[in-house]
Amino acid sequence: DRAIMPIAVIPMADEFNWTMSEEGWVLSAFAVGYILAQLPGGWVSTQVPPLSLLAAAVLAWSTSTVMTPRAARMGIPELITARVAMGVAE
Repeated sequence: DRAIMPIAVIPMADEFNWTMSEEGWVLSAFAVGYILAQLPGGWVSTQVPPLSLLAAAVLAWSTSTVMTPRAARMGIPELITARVAMGVAE
């Protein structure tokens, strides 16, 4: 998703009538979640069994991926939330 979103945002912006600012928020939301999760994720990885952590991360990442198109149809705040969640899960 993080690799394809910069390409997908172009037709999505046309379809949903996003401004350049909104495109920027959508694209940067992933990085926000990813950066914010680094230190807590490191701590959690020392507290939780690896297989459980991997299963939870895959479930969260998959859910965020599935929710992205639905969130885009709902609105910018919902899409940004889905993108931040994806960043955290990754």
